[in-house]
Amino acid sequence: MQIIDISKPTTPTIKGNYHTSGSTLGVQIIGNYAYLADFYLGLQIIDISNPSKPTIKGNYRTSGISVDVQILF
Repeated sequence: MQIIDISKPTTPTIKGNYHTSGSTLGVQIIGNYAYLADFYLGLQIIDISNPSKPTIKGNYRTSGISVDVQILF
């Protein structure tokens, strides 16, 4: 996962990245968290409050593959 600053659309810049050991297929951002559907690894929850240092906050292993994510409150 890469965090890209697009505040200047003509010159986007990479602000940070987080490497998972899986294959991220879906992402949803809510507030300071990125929720990743990470194929065989399930749901990964990444804190992106500091874009230059995203950190994992939790995960949930699904019983099958994860290809998309939708968070509901």
